[in-house]
Amino acid sequence: GTYDIGLCADEIDTVNVMAEPFIATRGICVMRSDHPLEALVTVTPIDLDGVPLVSLSPDDTARKQLDAALRAAGSKPKIVVETQFAASVCQLVVEGVGVGLTNAIAFVSSEFESRGLVARAFEPAIVFRALIIQPPRRARSRLLDDLLKILYAERDEFQKSCEIRFGSA
Repeated sequence: GTYDIGLCADEIDTVNVMAEPFIATRGICVMRSDHPLEALVTVTPIDLDGVPLVSLSPDDTARKQLDAALRAAGSKPKIVVETQFAASVCQLVVEGVGVGLTNAIAFVSSEFESRGLVARAFEPAIVFRALIIQPPRRARSRLLDDLLKILYAERDEFQKSCEIRFGSA
């Protein structure tokens, strides 16, 4: 009862909340513009073999998908940092720590391209999903309804932009 709404990754425990899918975007590989992988149109797991990798935490559902794809390809990147946040993956890559797999929303919405990052499609598709959560059995206020309209409109714009650049989830 301490919140009206939340946006979160899909690995959270949804017991005692109303949870609905909010957005799904494809994972992208981000790197500095001077990185050798920048020459590729699409990055694959084998391209990451031996490469320093900034990764999401092991409990992240997108990380689990990536780990499975890497195992299937026999690829072993050097995981140098793990973080819970997609934007942190981008920032650490800007700092030169390695390359990273992140969601397209984090890359597009925070304008990391203007800070020297480039993004490439990643195959096989890694899907990042976010949920919108609300407390159960609580009436929504008009103010919350207005906020939801804004959130959904912004989501639609970002999703469209991501799909144009990197394909749909």
